[in-house]
Amino acid sequence: MTSPRSNPDGSWTIMLRPCPTEALAELLVYMEEYRQRLVVVVAGYTEAMSTLLEANTGLRSRFRMFIDFDDYTREELLDIARTMMQADGGYTLTPATEARLALYLERQRAQAAHHFGNARAVRLLLEDMKDRLAGRVEHLQTYLSDQELRQAARVFEEEDVPPLPDVVIAPSVIRVEVQPGIAYQRSTALASDVISPAADRSR
Repeated sequence: MTSPRSNPDGSWTIMLRPCPTEALAELLVYMEEYRQRLVVVVAGYTEAMSTLLEANTGLRSRFRMFIDFDDYTREELLDIARTMMQADGGYTLTPATEARLALYLERQRAQAAHHFGNARAVRLLLEDMKDRLAGRVEHLQTYLSDQELRQAARVFEEEDVPPLPDVVIAPSVIRVEVQPGIAYQRSTALASDVISPAADRSR
């Protein structure tokens, strides 16, 4: 019931209404009165679903089944991209483009944390790539024949992938006792080493 792979955050459809508590109360009435012939499925990101279920004290107990969907793997995302490209007229990727596309999605996943769109993110990326491909091929009209242009318009090159998203890595500190009275502290994200008194070990 929680975290579908590519479903938008549907739980907020209720939570953002002017009177969400009234909507939930009404839903509970129907779930109780028509429980023998009413099936209710709610879906959304994990954090938002938790907020929804805690919005009414009687809501969580009404659901008997909870399903968590893991994010797609790198190869699964690439398979989704290939399927979408094939269905959209037979676009293809060069090996270098495929590697950059996969890296872009991995960076985007790291940046979005728990709100990565999975298949939706792939679709939006391909739409952006099609726009960039069209602009690139337009500048080749004076150099290529009509047949060559048609072929080029179906092949994504590495430059058609947008610039890679930036990923901010929070610094993590590893503390190791190297000798009595001295604590060795390394910040893995900043790649800096600090020697500090062992009295700081309690922090």
